[in-house]
Amino acid sequence: MNSATRRQFLQAERAAAAALLARLSPAHFIERISLQSRLESIDQELQELGASQADSVEPASTTVYFDGGPVVGQRAIDATFAASAIAQFQGLVELVGASRRHGALGRGGAVPGGRDFRLHITDIARGSFGFHFEQLEGNESADEMRAAVGEATELIEGLRAEEEEFYERIAELEPRVRTALNEFVQVLSKSEATLRMESGTRKLKLTKDEVHTASTRLSEGAPSVNDVPRRVKYLGVLGESRRFELQDLETGVVYKGKLAPGLDANMVAEVALVLMETCTAMLRITTVERPGREPKVTYQLLWLRPERLGDQAP
Repeated sequence: MNSATRRQFLQAERAAAAALLARLSPAHFIERISLQSRLESIDQELQELGASQADSVEPASTTVYFDGGPVVGQRAIDATFAASAIAQFQGLVELVGASRRHGALGRGGAVPGGRDFRLHITDIARGSFGFHFEQLEGNESADEMRAAVGEATELIEGLRAEEEEFYERIAELEPRVRTALNEFVQVLSKSEATLRMESGTRKLKLTKDEVHTASTRLSEGAPSVNDVPRRVKYLGVLGESRRFELQDLETGVVYKGKLAPGLDANMVAEVALVLMETCTAMLRITTVERPGREPKVTYQLLWLRPERLGDQAP
């Protein structure tokens, strides 16, 4: 039982004990002494919980609800499915946290600092069948943990995106994070499960059709990623959406996509407009092969420089 749940339980018990004490006559002195002792004990524990809460940082937490094939009303959930889904969700959070902390991760092996992003199941959630995950370790990593859980939640929410945005999001992911997301979705899809999540004020839901669509898109194969320089003409960039347009001076092709994380949209616009000259762009071109359809190609702008600087990285 986490501290918030324990506090609610104690408050309810105190109200019941106080009401009973008020109804007892002085003649029931033994019962009154027992109740007064219990009230003092409850007040002491509530005071300790309050002090602990004031001194601590609110731990990272999220609640994940499952429904559909593996769930029997609010009574039960298939054990094999639950074990697999929990493990894959935990793996996703660990990889997201490690990626945020260290950047690029190795292709395999232990996740660097993975134990720092370990969650614990502290309660069963009703309303279909779900699990409440919470961080139990020290407060020093609470901010990092909340960020990791938040980003993992955003990735799962992004599975509902339209096709163009979906592939752009996937192209930006660290490869091991993408693999973990895929494995989590495949567990849901194979069991025809649906998903609902509550993380702080954020709530999301994936229907059976949305899970199936995401599964199909993610299983189309690992993307091919190449960073290539191109001589381009600047056409524009939108600050809020971070979308850009560049025209290839040799082929006339117009590249449309998103700026890389950390690349300032205003800076890109200022460089291009002030210089008013041909630029060299370093584009990350991600290609996903799709059986029976044209490959899906997305573009990400890594940097933009005057042509006289060539393809030197910033």
